[in-house]
Amino acid sequence: MNTCVHRTLTYEVAAGVHQQLLADAQRVKDVRLLPGHFMEIQQAMGVAKQAVSRVIDYLNQFLAQHRGLIKS
Repeated sequence: MNTCVHRTLTYEVAAGVHQQLLADAQRVKDVRLLPGHFMEIQQAMGVAKQAVSRVIDYLNQFLAQHRGLIKS
């Protein structure tokens, strides 16, 4: 597993992005994913101040065109 792994004498624990852990669990014997999550990654964007209105317009148009493809 190419994730953050903590090992002691009695157990092994891995933590990381769910998709990668799922792929690892399919390939590594005797691995089980626990239900739920313990944190979430909040995404952010940065844009030059003079471009804010253009970027907002572009994103609104993009989202309107792709609304059926985006899962929340």
